[in-house]
Amino acid sequence: MGDLLSQFHGSLNILRRDKHSPTVIGNHIVILANGDPADLDCYTGPNLYHPLTPADHCDIPAVNRISNVAATINVPTDTTAGNNEDAVVCRDCVDNRREWVGCRSGICLRADFHCAGAANDLWAIPERSEAVDIRLVPMLCILYLISHLDRANIGNAKILGLTEELGLSGMQYNIALSLFFIPYVLLEVPSNILLKHFTRPSVYLGTLIVSWGIIMTLTGVVRNFGGLLTMRILLGIFEAGFFPGSVYLCSRWYMPRDLATRVAAFFCASALSGAFSGLLAAGLSKMDGVGGYSGWRWIFIIEGLVTVVLGVLTFFLLVDSPQLSTKWLDQDEIRYLVIQEFIKEGGQFKEENTKTSWKDVGDMMLNWRIYLLSYIMLCQSACNYGTKFTLPTITKAMGFTSTNAQLMTVPPYIAGAISAVLFSKLSDRYYWRMPFVAAPLLLIITGYAIIMGLKGRLEANIGPGYFAIILACMGIYPTYPATASWAMNNLAPSKRRAIGSAFNICMGNTGGIIGSYMYLDKEAPTYPTGFGLSLAFGGSALLVAVMLELSFMYANKCKARLTEMEIRERYTDEQLLAMGDKSPFFKYTL
Repeated sequence: MGDLLSQFHGSLNILRRDKHSPTVIGNHIVILANGDPADLDCYTGPNLYHPLTPADHCDIPAVNRISNVAATINVPTDTTAGNNEDAVVCRDCVDNRREWVGCRSGICLRADFHCAGAANDLWAIPERSEAVDIRLVPMLCILYLISHLDRANIGNAKILGLTEELGLSGMQYNIALSLFFIPYVLLEVPSNILLKHFTRPSVYLGTLIVSWGIIMTLTGVVRNFGGLLTMRILLGIFEAGFFPGSVYLCSRWYMPRDLATRVAAFFCASALSGAFSGLLAAGLSKMDGVGGYSGWRWIFIIEGLVTVVLGVLTFFLLVDSPQLSTKWLDQDEIRYLVIQEFIKEGGQFKEENTKTSWKDVGDMMLNWRIYLLSYIMLCQSACNYGTKFTLPTITKAMGFTSTNAQLMTVPPYIAGAISAVLFSKLSDRYYWRMPFVAAPLLLIITGYAIIMGLKGRLEANIGPGYFAIILACMGIYPTYPATASWAMNNLAPSKRRAIGSAFNICMGNTGGIIGSYMYLDKEAPTYPTGFGLSLAFGGSALLVAVMLELSFMYANKCKARLTEMEIRERYTDEQLLAMGDKSPFFKYTL
């Protein structure tokens, strides 16, 4: 929706919903007007049903008892996806006032403004999401890129001599990989709960980034297995809160239908981190011996110092909330974004309605669909980290030198980044999540099936093997943002969304522990366990995605059986608000 507030001045007054408020029925919005319907028509544009008389709306039960109906407007399903989005209508100017009404999931909010003049067309007001995109998304993408760079560069360091110099043997390398994920998984939910208590998320996230940058730098000077384990555990502690915090921050700035593309930008950055890591490792390997340090040590030292610098910049550059963005948003734009968040909350802005309780945590633990969504993310994470930690070794098994093997990891990650953006754009365009979860999973299945068919003869089949790796990466990176957005779209209000998103990501990231043990050195270069498990994860995740789609369809059908009058007789407004996504008015995103 456009920025309607740019046409008004005066103070904002949010009113409680009452029986005279407009109501969402199906995909319709009923517009109440005190003025002449003909005048209203010229203000709101040509999208209204005609003729504009109350008698023409008798088929809509909630309208039957309202005497001053001016019109209804049909909101296309591909725009609102079952009314989970907001819609804006406007009353005629009466006594130099105009009423703005936002409707979402049957909850209507009212706000009065002084008229600054007649609107030319209330449905053609430009959006300001571009300004948010410029200030928020690139910064988060850069930080997410560096976070993945820091956790996965150990794979690049391995083929430059890390295991030999530290004397690692047997499973010690795999243990070092997996220990990162234990605190990372355990601390994601507590971190997001803590984040909600910060007025400025930039302070909290900036502190985390500076801390893990210092840890990364110190990893470059470890001398033994124990030192490496300590650094990996500390890295997991401080990285745990960044990604769930970033997703939650985006969910506060964007409406649900716009979220998948923004989350996909993170995974585009994740894929690019793999490409950048290979290029950077190839360059830093030339520093072997500088200052008495091996080339693999300089990978950790240089990347750690860059992380510290970016963490300091986060304090000043990362945007926090509309209310704290007066330097780049004007007051009308801030009001619009605040109201937009108000709509997403179903009208809940009071502290007692937004603070997190143990009941909210319990509700998430009992939401069985969250576990299915988490399983899809677990499968993606296992494939992702297993491939990321091992890809330089796989390309080296194709017969390339260490430097060239690093460079050959770049194209698969670039293909993954392009795929993540493309699938997420389509997912937001059609506002249908499941097909854009299922299609990448099919690519994963196809890619690993080809690799399994080669039976380890990678050096003799470089072309098919390399193509299969690219195909797998093109499936791995779009899966996570589509699944994360699917989960976020089906949780309400924000306090549950914050807990649920962190819980979902937390459970999903346990796949990183599995991925750390999938590719065993003793099985190189055939890696039957790693490739076989990746194939199994892709197939099982596809089945779970289909099950979820059917369950959401069934739940929506059950909710649709109740009329609005039946719902209003059964529940109060407060009960409906407290129900969140369980409300009969809330339609699940498919």
